[in-house]
Amino acid sequence: MKTIEMREAGGPEVLEIGSRPIPQIQPGEVLIKVIAAGVNGPDLVQRRGHYPAPKGASDLLGLEVSGEIVATADRVTEWAVGDTVCALTNGGGYAEYVAVNATHCLPVPKGVSATDAAGLCETYFTVWSNLFFEHKITPGDLLLVHGGAGGIGSTAVQIGALLGLDVYATCANQDDCNYVNSLGAKRAINFESEDFVEVVRTAGGANLPDIINNFIVAYVGQDKLITKVKRTDVAYWAQRAIQEFSFDTLPQDKSIDIEIPPGLYMVLPQDYVNYTKLSWTDSRGIERIIYKTDLTSNPNAIIQDNNYEYTFDNEGNIPLADESETLKRWNAKSNFPLAGAGGGNWDLVNNPDLLALYAYGGRYGINPEQAQANGVFYIDKINGVIRFSSDIRGRIVTLKYISDGLSSAEDMTVHKF
Repeated sequence: MKTIEMREAGGPEVLEIGSRPIPQIQPGEVLIKVIAAGVNGPDLVQRRGHYPAPKGASDLLGLEVSGEIVATADRVTEWAVGDTVCALTNGGGYAEYVAVNATHCLPVPKGVSATDAAGLCETYFTVWSNLFFEHKITPGDLLLVHGGAGGIGSTAVQIGALLGLDVYATCANQDDCNYVNSLGAKRAINFESEDFVEVVRTAGGANLPDIINNFIVAYVGQDKLITKVKRTDVAYWAQRAIQEFSFDTLPQDKSIDIEIPPGLYMVLPQDYVNYTKLSWTDSRGIERIIYKTDLTSNPNAIIQDNNYEYTFDNEGNIPLADESETLKRWNAKSNFPLAGAGGGNWDLVNNPDLLALYAYGGRYGINPEQAQANGVFYIDKINGVIRFSSDIRGRIVTLKYISDGLSSAEDMTVHKF
C-alpha cells in the first residue's frame, strides 16, 4: 500500500510517498481502506520532530480517518465489510489502509461527506466526552468557550448552540469573531479589546472574581459556585493549578533516603514530578545505580528487541529463544565467553573489580547498567509507589527527584468548605 512518510523532521516538504505492507489486523480490529485522513496538532508537532509516536503506536502520522471497512477480525460484531465509517487511529492514518480498534469507529453521520467525516472524531469525541457527556444540559444556560475559532472551540460552539445553550466564545481577532458567530455563538468576544469576565457577568453568568486554572471550566462566585459544580472539585483543581504554576516557575531537585521494607516499595512523595536517580551505597562506599526494568535485559532464553522490550506472538505469549539475548550480548562483547547464563569459566576471574563486571554481566547482561546488577525498579503510578526487585529489600535507597515546589501536607490538602 502507499503511505505518506516523513524522511526526516521538518516542514511539510519532508513528507513523501512511501510503500509498506497492508497492516495485519488483530482480534477486535477492523481494516479500513482510507478515503481521507484528518490533520491534527499532534501530527504537525510530530512531523517537526517534537512528538514521537507512543510505544506500540504506528510511526506514521494520522490520528483519524474516514473510509470503508474491508476486513474484520475475530470478536468484531458491530461492523461488517462494506460499512463506511470514521475512526480514531493509534497513528497510521496517512496510508491507503489502517488497522483500527473496532470500538473506535463511528458511522458517518447523514449529511456529512465521507471526506469531511475524517475530521470529526478527534474534536467531537474530545468535546462531547469532556463537556457534555453525563452533564445535565439546560437550554438557555450560558456556556463560555475559550479559543472559539480553533478545532476544539468551534466544535464546542456548534454543539452548545445545537443543544440550546447561550454560547459565548473568546477569539483573538475580528475575523475569528465573525467566524464563531456564524457557527451559532450568541456572542463572540475579542479578548484583545474586551474583558470576557465583564461580558459574561453582564450577560447574567456567574460572578467571576478569578479563573482557578487554565484548562478547567469552573469558576468561584462570591459566595457559591456555579450550579452543580462541587466546591471540593473546584478546590482540587485550584490546588492542581497551584502545583503546576509552582513547577513551571520554581521546580526543585530534592533527595530523600528510605529503607526499603519487606513489601519492596517506596511511596512517592506528594510533591514528586519525576525521578532523576535511584541508588544505594555498598559497604565500600560505591554508589550503585538502580535502573528501570525497561532498561535491563533478562537472563532467561526469551526474545527481546534492541530496546530490551519483550516481543509477543499472535496469542500474546513471549516466544522462547535458543539462548537469551543477555547471553548473546555478553558473548559478543566479553573476552570470557559463557556456555550458559550463570555458568562457565568463573575460575578465570579472581579479582573483585573483574568479578563485579563479569559475574553480574555473565549472569544478567553486558554490564551493570544493563544487567540488573544493582537491582531494578518500576514506577506504579496508579498506586503512587515505586516497586523494587527483591535484592533491594532492607537497603537504604536514595531517591533524587524533581519536586513541584509544594511539599507540605498543608499545601496538598483539599479542604471542604
